[in-house]
Formats: sequence, C-alpha cells, structure tokens
Amino acid sequence: MNSNKYLSTIKQNVNVSQLFYNNGLFAIYTVGEKTFLEYIDDYDVGSPKIVKSSYHSSGNENEFINGMDNIPLDSSFSFQFNQQGINLADESKITMEGPDGLLNIDCDVKEGRLLIKPENLKENAIYTITINKGSITNYLGEFAEHNITFNFKTFIPPVSKISVEVDRSKSPDQYTITAVATGGVEPEYKFLIRENDKWEVLQDYSPNNVIVWNPTKDGWFEFYVHARSSGQRNDYDQAYYFGEFVVDTIFPEITITPNVIGMTNGNVVLNIKASDNFGIKSIWVPNKYVNSSNTTFTVTSNGTYTFEAIDMANNVTRKSITITNIDKLPPALGLSQNIVIPTNKDVIITVNALDNVKVKRIILPDGSITTKNSTKFTVSKNGTYKFSAEDTAGNVTTRSLTVANINKVPPPIPTVNPIWDSHTVIKGKAKSNVTVYAKNGSKTIGSAKASAKGDYKITIAKQKAGNKILVHAKDSVGNVSKTKSVIVIDKTPPLAPIVNKVTSKAKVVSGKGEKGATVYVYRGKKYLNKGTVDSKGNFRIKISQQKKGSILSVYAVDKAKNKSKITKITVK
Repeated sequence: MNSNKYLSTIKQNVNVSQLFYNNGLFAIYTVGEKTFLEYIDDYDVGSPKIVKSSYHSSGNENEFINGMDNIPLDSSFSFQFNQQGINLADESKITMEGPDGLLNIDCDVKEGRLLIKPENLKENAIYTITINKGSITNYLGEFAEHNITFNFKTFIPPVSKISVEVDRSKSPDQYTITAVATGGVEPEYKFLIRENDKWEVLQDYSPNNVIVWNPTKDGWFEFYVHARSSGQRNDYDQAYYFGEFVVDTIFPEITITPNVIGMTNGNVVLNIKASDNFGIKSIWVPNKYVNSSNTTFTVTSNGTYTFEAIDMANNVTRKSITITNIDKLPPALGLSQNIVIPTNKDVIITVNALDNVKVKRIILPDGSITTKNSTKFTVSKNGTYKFSAEDTAGNVTTRSLTVANINKVPPPIPTVNPIWDSHTVIKGKAKSNVTVYAKNGSKTIGSAKASAKGDYKITIAKQKAGNKILVHAKDSVGNVSKTKSVIVIDKTPPLAPIVNKVTSKAKVVSGKGEKGATVYVYRGKKYLNKGTVDSKGNFRIKISQQKKGSILSVYAVDKAKNKSKITKITVK
C-alpha cells in the first residue's frame, strides 16, 4: 500500500522512512543518529481529535481558545488533529455563525490540519465555529465522536479620545465630574483621585460617566479619568489628567439643644453640636475650648449663654441661648372637707393648689390626675388620704387629710317576737339606741327607739292573721338594717259551725262555717267524718244514717289549728 501519506499518522512525532505490513506494521525510522525498526500490531489511530487550535492574523499565528475575545477581523483559523491522515468528508457540516447568521467560509485540510477562512467578520461581534462530527474522518474513514464548537468575539475598537468637564457650582462641598469618550463601543469609565500621596479609585470601570465628588478637606487634588470600550482590556484605554484646588469658604453650623424644654426643678444640660463640610477643630464653651465636634454644658440657673464653633479653616460661628425654664420653688397645697360631723354620706374634700409659675397637675389618692388648680375628691370611707401638687418644673408638695366621721355600717337586723292577730305590741331586740320601724306593706304601723340594752316595744293596732309585718332598724346617721319579715299568727278560733237539720234518713250533714276550715262530725266519741268549708262558706259532709234522737257534735278547725266551740244537733 501507499504508506507515505500516513507515516506521521501511524507514529506521531516521528518521520517514518519505510513502512511494511505482515500481520502488522513494520516501521523504520531515524531519531538523531540512531535508526529503529518497530513492529506495531495495534495501528488503529482512533477517531479524529483536535490537539491544537490557532488563529492567523497579519502573518502571525496565535493560540486560539474557546471563548476568546478581541480576535482581529482578518483572522483565519487552524485546527490540528491527532493524526495527519484526515479527510474532509462533508464541508457543508463545518459552519461559522454570527449576528447576521451563517458566514461564507473556505475550508481545506493539510497535513492533519483543518483550515477555515471566513469572509467579512464584523467588529465587536460573537461568532460560533461548529465542526460537525460527520465533517472529518481519519485515514480509515472513521468520523469524530462528537461535534466540536468554538466561540469567539471579534476585535472591539478602542476609545480614541476622552474629555472631562467639572461643575463647581456647589463647591467647595460638591464637584460634579463628567467624562465624555469619543469613538469605541459602549464606553466604560474609571475615576481615580490622588489623596495623601496615594491613588484611590472613586469608581471602577462602569458605563456611568458622571460622578459626584465631596471633598473632606481643602487643598490640592489630582484626578485621572480612564475610558475604554465595553469588554476591552485596560491596555486599550485612554486617560485624562486634571487637578482641583479646594478652598473652604463655608462657615460651620452649631446647634444647641437643652435636655429639658419645659419647666424643670433641676439643672439644664445643653448638648452643643457643631458640623462643617471639612470638619470641626474645636467648640468654645464658657471659660474653655473643647477639641471635639460635640460637647455638653450644664446650666444651674436661668440666663443667656454663648458658644462658638471653629472649623479646620478657622471659620468661626457664634450662637447664644437664653434659659428661662429653671424653677425650684414647690407649689402650695390646701385641703378641706365639707362634713365634719358623723354622717353616712360621702365626704367631699376640696383641693386647692397654687404655684409661682404654674400648677402642672394635682395627683389624687386614687392615682387619678387633674390639670386644674382646684378640684374635689369624694371619700366614701374613713381613712387617711394623700394628695400631691406638682408644678411645671417638677416640684412636688404632698399633704394628707384624715377622715374619721363616716359611718355607713347598717345596724343588725332586729329580732322580732311572734306576732299574734290579737297582739297590740311588737317586741324584740335591736342595737341600742336605734329606731325600729314596723310596716304592713308600704304603710308604717309603728316605731320605737331601742333602749340602751337593746329592747324595743312598738305599739300597733291588731293585725289580720296572715299579714306580713316588715321590721327594720335605722341608726342616728340614717343607716338602715336589712328587713325582718314576720307573718301574723292566727290565734283566733273560728265560730262554731251552723248546722242544718239532720233526720234519721239523712246521709249528709250540711251547714255554714269559716271558709277553708275543716269541719268534724262526731256522735259521742265516735268519729263519723269531716269536710272542708268551701269559698262560699258552705260545707257538706257525708255520714251514715243515724238513729232518731242521736246527738251529733260538730266543730271546725281553721288552718292555724284553732278549734271552734262545738255545735250539738239532735237527729230528727
């Protein structure tokens, strides 16, 4: 076979001078001054693989790596495979695609290299080279195992010129620096300042071309502004240098804030705070300088106090404050009560406060507060009550008043002896010296004062049995006890029943009697029967027929068990 075409493919990096086949390959090659004969039984070189890639521009060859940028527009591309013996199987499967779609490309294969030359690459554009696995074969006709893809970005034109403008309208506090780049693509800007003999970055590369610089001191400052195209390396940028001299013409500000705004009975602490665009050197308080931007000063009496703020450029601002809210005199407080004799009513305490400036509030014993100078407080039980008056400065006067004349305890419930319907006196026991009242419904039927020993006796008219008599006691200040309820006891026997004629043939004894009473019928000691008098006063009692001449005894018993006289009747 014609082996010369495949010499380097069979033995890489070696120039094989002769190649023979006999159940394998015999290769003769020379390395230096030595000649070698090598038997190769495994001569399958495998599928094509790229081992080196490069791009060619202006006669120079450079390494080409997937993802590279700044590739020159006149570049062509070379891909070295792992074997010399490669064939271009299908050129249409090798493509280059950019922002406008597929490009026209020329493809060629030489000594294991695939050469690709594109047409009309555009600047600052992304392209993709695709070497399809079906486009290249080895000398045995084997295709690559995978598609191969390379991405790259073409050359970005650099910025050609940069100009800078400075807006000093708000100096020395603020300077607005605006940079404008000419040429390039989507310029990016970097701002630097030289301060304290050191360059510091104010803004790293960014599309923002305007920065606001706020000096922290006066003096001379140097600046550099760099500009480059977006995505370009720093060695393609343009720079602009300028300087600014900052003069402090702004006076410091000073604020004086008292810790107490309203009236106070203590000292007033003034918080003095100074501020300046470039910093405060010191603050003057009465009789001394304080090397700080803030301090305090304690005022012990009313008056006018002056302070100064000095900035780093020795600009001075002076400010005064007048203190009038210190008051250390407590208010006067007066207390009086409307009733001083024993009473069962609430006692009203009148409270009056007076101050040289103003009474802020009166604090009452229950914790409630009034902002008036005068108020009233109602007391419902005996005790000692404390009142406080506070003025607007916080001075407090406290006074107490003891109330001992309130009696709201009702007397005990009187005891009442049984009351009969025949009684004309109600008797019982009660607290000494109280007045005991007896009522029938809402009508008072009598009253009496209990003795020192607690006995009482109330004269009344006779009361009807069953009536409810209400008895209570009332003490000298008007406290009323709970009521004792007593039912009038029926102790009056009913009238003897009126019995109608009874014959030997009669089976009923009838007549009239006290309503509700029970009527009993006896013959001698023999009980015959009983019955109840109805609501009309009539009764009918069934009996067995009695012999003529028999004497019947009839009597009534009322609900109180009072028994009437006996009515005797002879059977006709």
